[in-house]
Order: sequence, then C-alpha cells, then structure tokens
Amino acid sequence: MGSLAVVGSGMRGVTQLTPESRSVIVAADVVFYVVPDTITARMIEELANDPIDLGGLYSLDEKRTSTYESMVDRVFEEVDADRHVCVVFYGHPGVFVDPGPEMMRRASDAGVKAIMLPGISAADALYADLGLDPGRDGIQMFSATDFLLRRRVIDDSVPLVLWQMGAIGQEHGASEPERRYLGVLSDRLAEIYPRDHGIVMYEAAGIIGYPPHIDDGTVGTLPDMPLTRASTLFIPPARTVDVDAGVAEQLGLDSA
Repeated sequence: MGSLAVVGSGMRGVTQLTPESRSVIVAADVVFYVVPDTITARMIEELANDPIDLGGLYSLDEKRTSTYESMVDRVFEEVDADRHVCVVFYGHPGVFVDPGPEMMRRASDAGVKAIMLPGISAADALYADLGLDPGRDGIQMFSATDFLLRRRVIDDSVPLVLWQMGAIGQEHGASEPERRYLGVLSDRLAEIYPRDHGIVMYEAAGIIGYPPHIDDGTVGTLPDMPLTRASTLFIPPARTVDVDAGVAEQLGLDSA
C-alpha cells in the first residue's frame, strides 16, 4: 500500500524547509509541489526522485474548488499505485491550503498511512514582524471574505487579522488583487472601530534578504492602501479590558 506525506516549505522554502520535511522529500517515490517561486521549485526538483509541479492545474477559468479536487485526484493516482508520495505546499500545508487537509481526510478514509508536517506560515511571520504575541494579547483571525459574509462578532480589545485581502469575493484564481470590495470592508470595520483607527497592510517576505511589506493606514483610508494577492490586514485593539479583581483574587494574582 502507498503512503502520503503532506509537508510545508515555509514562507522562504530554501531556508525554512525543516530537516524532517527535507528527509521525507528525499525518501519519497514521487513528490508533488505547489510553490510560488522558482528557487524553491528548483530545490524540490533537486531533492526529489520524481518531482511533479501541480501548479499547472490552476486556471483562471476554473473554480479553485475544482482545481483542488484535481490535485487530490492526481496525488491519489500515485498513492493508489502503491507509491510513497510527498506533497509540498507553500507555507504551512494545513493553513489556507484546502487540498492539504482534504488529502489527509481521503487518506484516513482509505486506511492509507499519512502524516502532515508543519511549515512556517504567514501567521508566524506576522507575529515576528509586527511584534504580536497571541499568548499575551489573544488573536482573532478570519479570511476577509468570511469576515464580511458571516458578520463575525468582533472583540475590539483583541487584535484582529484578516487574511486573503487581495481575493475578497473571488471564486477564481485571478492574478491581480481585487480592490473593488475594500470599501465594503472599510464600512464594515467602521461599525466596530473609529474610521481614524490605525491599521496595517502586511505581506510576509517570500525571499531571504528582502523585508516584509508593512504599510500603515486607517480604517477610513483602507480602500486606498497598497494591496497584493498576498496582503493581510492587521487591526490592533481599540481599547483595553480591565482585570476582573474578584477572579484575580481567587487565582491569587495581582489585579493591578
């Protein structure tokens, strides 16, 4: 019976691919990959016995859900042929990577041995670049589209992160960021925060030696802020919350 390993290349694959993931790539019979840069692709091709780029399955005329289904089917053609298969995705293979978790579910249903190995994600890069500690401050995270569609209930004392800013309302994989719904998002955020509340448009560095993109703005100026397909919006808290003195006393902690 074949096996499956789904691994992450990290945000800067050449330097952030873990030794464990590297060893899995080297040992696999066939290695599929979806990465955004030629440097990482070349590294995988040099390590792998039989490298196959799944990026060619993307099409502007096809819904992403159909593309992801095709990726899963293609991978399991090899798994079903009793081959040891590795799939490498950019960043973390289970974060905003629909085919990664789907491959793991399908393997589980079929009784196929499968593992997922984590990679450094955009969230990890954001924490480092913006000095954010979710263990101290808490965190709220949604895709920008989900945030709008579901009218998520937001605690304005907790940092908010909105992912996939350049793909709001999109079903197809357009190459250019979609700006026309930034005004809709700005108006929704203005229901929660003052229009002059500071925000940050962020994009993690994808190549070693290059800095991240960090642009400051406000809720009101959001429609005019720089935007790429990889942009993430960070909204810091608008207020602080006092410690519950009674609970602090019960826990033996200082309420100051």
